[in-house]
Amino acid sequence: MSRALRSLPALLRKAEVCLWRGEAAAGIAASREARAVCATLPASAMPRREARLAANLHGALLHLAGDYDEAEEFLDEALALAEAAARHGLAHDQFVCCAGALGDLGSNALALGDAGKALACSKRAEYMLNRAYRPSHAAQGALRVTLGLSQSAIGDHAAALRSHQQALAQLTSPPAIAAHAPPMWSLAARVGAIAAAASLGDAQTARGLADEALAASSGAPVGTDGGEVSREAIRAVVAMA
Repeated sequence: MSRALRSLPALLRKAEVCLWRGEAAAGIAASREARAVCATLPASAMPRREARLAANLHGALLHLAGDYDEAEEFLDEALALAEAAARHGLAHDQFVCCAGALGDLGSNALALGDAGKALACSKRAEYMLNRAYRPSHAAQGALRVTLGLSQSAIGDHAAALRSHQQALAQLTSPPAIAAHAPPMWSLAARVGAIAAAASLGDAQTARGLADEALAASSGAPVGTDGGEVSREAIRAVVAMA
């Protein structure tokens, strides 16, 4: 086994940690190097997990950096690899992988202003998770966040509020906490719920959600700037309401 190949697990892990922490530049460098290593692997009828993960991480990190057009290319590649693996084996975890890729693709479509594609990706991802033998609470919660944001984008704020509240329940569940779901997902669910309630003209619910979110953020660091990031985001949404 070559030295480069032995470094692949560490590179993928570094990219994952950077994504979790919100450190886009370092993560992109790690995922790019991981993709270069994957390119040296022998061809296989079954798409390699490492190649799919490297593409997905690279796309997600580019999305985090705001490079949405470039991110779409790699997220499409990750989805194609996940679908190919599912066709070969149909293992339950491949349904989760497909759903994860679809969720990331939906989030990116939303950033590109395509709410229709984001909704379609979210609904297809939900179908995939329902087929999984052991679906991930963290994946379900992240998907619900994307669905809620998509619903808000088309003006269905009541549905968006329900989706964000469902997302928050899933992301703060013991299984999601045990799986180390990124805190930014819970933050997005909280902010999305506040914004949806405010858009419905329900100031009381929005304020109540904001109070709960501020209390939760006091002990929940987000990214490299700690809980103050989440508190500032929540205050900004409340100020706009």
